[in-house]
Amino acid sequence: FALFFPNYSTFLARPGIYLEDLFVAPAFRNQGIGTALLLHLARLPNQRNYGRVEWSVLAWNEPALGFYRS
Repeated sequence: FALFFPNYSTFLARPGIYLEDLFVAPAFRNQGIGTALLLHLARLPNQRNYGRVEWSVLAWNEPALGFYRS
């Protein structure tokens, strides 16, 4: 699942999307599901005329950091 919500950038003077959580059950990882979710989310700002997608990752979450780096 991908849990996200709209936010607003005063710098861009446009709404955006904040990704709160991206999760794929361990049994389904490494099958492209996380990538597909992230790509879908990345397309939403263009469809909605939003300015950006934002998220953060905890520094100790190496699996997530590796995923986002890839």
